[in-house]
Amino acid sequence: MSDAGLSDEDLPSGTQVGEYVIERKLGEGGMGSVYAGAQPLIGKQVAIKVVAAMWARNEQVTKRFLEEARAVNQIRHPHIIDIFSFGILPDGRPYFVMEFLQGESLEDALEKGHVTSREVILLMRQLCGALGAAHAAGFVHRDLKPENLWIARLPNQEPSLKILDFGIAKNLSVPNAKVTVDGQILGTAQYMAPEQAMATTVDGRTDVYALGVILYRILTGSLPFDGETAYAVVTKHVTEAPVPLSRLRSIQPALEAVVLDCLAKNPAQRPQSVGDLWARLEPELEDWAGPAVVSPRRVASTGAARPVPSATSVRTTPLAATTSRASIPPVAGVTRVPAPSQRSGGRTAIVAGAVAVVLVAVGVGVFLGRGTSPAPSSASSSAALDNRPKTLAAAPVPSAAVAAPAVPDARPAEAARDAGVATAPAANPAPAPAAEPAKKHHRERRPEGGEPLPL
Repeated sequence: MSDAGLSDEDLPSGTQVGEYVIERKLGEGGMGSVYAGAQPLIGKQVAIKVVAAMWARNEQVTKRFLEEARAVNQIRHPHIIDIFSFGILPDGRPYFVMEFLQGESLEDALEKGHVTSREVILLMRQLCGALGAAHAAGFVHRDLKPENLWIARLPNQEPSLKILDFGIAKNLSVPNAKVTVDGQILGTAQYMAPEQAMATTVDGRTDVYALGVILYRILTGSLPFDGETAYAVVTKHVTEAPVPLSRLRSIQPALEAVVLDCLAKNPAQRPQSVGDLWARLEPELEDWAGPAVVSPRRVASTGAARPVPSATSVRTTPLAATTSRASIPPVAGVTRVPAPSQRSGGRTAIVAGAVAVVLVAVGVGVFLGRGTSPAPSSASSSAALDNRPKTLAAAPVPSAAVAAPAVPDARPAEAARDAGVATAPAANPAPAPAAEPAKKHHRERRPEGGEPLPL
């Protein structure tokens, strides 16, 4: 292709590209720029990808750009971006037209904390299914990373993952195809398998390695290898072992083993397909994530939980540190619930703690009033019940602390025991009213007549 006329100038709004009109620039990557456009007659929204001039000068790369459009149409999977038109701009740069997606990249979602632990399972299921279809059709993506995974979100629908950018995908049916220009290796260093970094043979297990890096990032909030330069990073991929996930976060050994197997230097030691990977990964992710949680905002005034209409409205609580790893912070970007055994025990402890607080409050009243204290008002009971869901949904604390809810002062507890709390009536219990500090010094403030002060 001749260099004449090639330019990397942005396409201004209103530019005609085939039957579509450019509206605005969405962004750019290593291979080119992406614009938002529309079909002016019917208003269909589209995204238009235009190859950068430096790549448009290389016939091999422009041929591969066309092959990318052909590849996604050969695979034809609902979780791979759809490309439905191809053409050449007047200046010689090739372009193709693809579906316009609303949502955000997995990278942005992780940075903003928009991904829940249950959504991780859904998205990984969709990703493994799409990659399995690509591998079955003879294509290796070779640039899997959170920036190339799009989470499409529509009202009242589950999130839908889309794999983007097959620009450097390898077609295994063309074994002699090259993807280097002047010795350059294409890909993203932080997610690059050792065999890809060394420009040796790649296959579906190369994508499995990248999946392992993505999982490591989701589960720990960190990358297994990073550095100041791309060369430093790929060198670590080739020569160093990753830090075990359990040193960074509280995680079950079986899930850690799956991720570390994906990151094996030797492809033969990794899961041999994404199907094999998912068969091992799904049950471990289920154990890690726990069940979906109904938001307290969706609890009716009667106390009956209303079902959550869509997966996007479900939010799980952050990972609670265990007693052995109390210093480990929760994963940034992913919210989750504790393991089932921790969850049931924590709930029991919270209920037991609430009963203990109620009994302590009753005992304090008995001690202060010598049996003459009036019963708490029903409004206080209602307020305490209204606060219960908020307690269950609040940010967790280490499990060792959940079983012992904090009491403002030790002296009320002692007074309760002195007054015989065990014999206090259990019917219609209610916690003490909100003015806790007044109880802390009841001995000093008690009138000589023995009548309790209003709390």
